[in-house]
Amino acid sequence: MTLNKQQTAHQAALNFELPQVVSAAPEWIQLLPGGSVLVGRDGRSWINSAPEGVVGEFVVGAKDMPLDWEHSTELKAPKGEEAPAAGWFKELQVRVDGSIWGRIEWTDKGRE
Repeated sequence: MTLNKQQTAHQAALNFELPQVVSAAPEWIQLLPGGSVLVGRDGRSWINSAPEGVVGEFVVGAKDMPLDWEHSTELKAPKGEEAPAAGWFKELQVRVDGSIWGRIEWTDKGRE
């Protein structure tokens, strides 16, 4: 995975919206689509040439990854402000098309 200067191979802020019409909070969420060049809503782009490496770093890090609101874990938490998580990714996997999916355990507020 090739990242720009504002990112590292170990951590990248993702910017996506969950579907508006769901009957229940999904257990698995697509984090990165499959394909060679990925372009975010904010215009940043990168090449996801090694999705297995992304998942491998998650496993090696042995830490759950938060799903938060408005990047609060990166912007508010360092200032000592409240940064609640909507849920915690417990597992990542690469699907056949090269997309990366995360299994999430929702908090009560995130499930709403």
